[in-house]
Amino acid sequence: ERRRYTRDLLGRFAARAFRRPVDSATADRLATLAESVSAQDGQTFEAGVAQAMTAVLASPRFLFREEGT
Repeated sequence: ERRRYTRDLLGRFAARAFRRPVDSATADRLATLAESVSAQDGQTFEAGVAQAMTAVLASPRFLFREEGT
């Protein structure tokens, strides 16, 4: 249940940041990142989600707008 929630939350966030739909593989990778951070000692679910959101904001897909041909 939590994995699905995390994947949906981060998928929606990434889609808005990238200004286009996000594929399943990207949403899965973000959820995996969030889970790996939150599984560390002293870390929380929120810290994991924050780290995944940071990854989205550092992505070239967020920083640069690709022009279609």
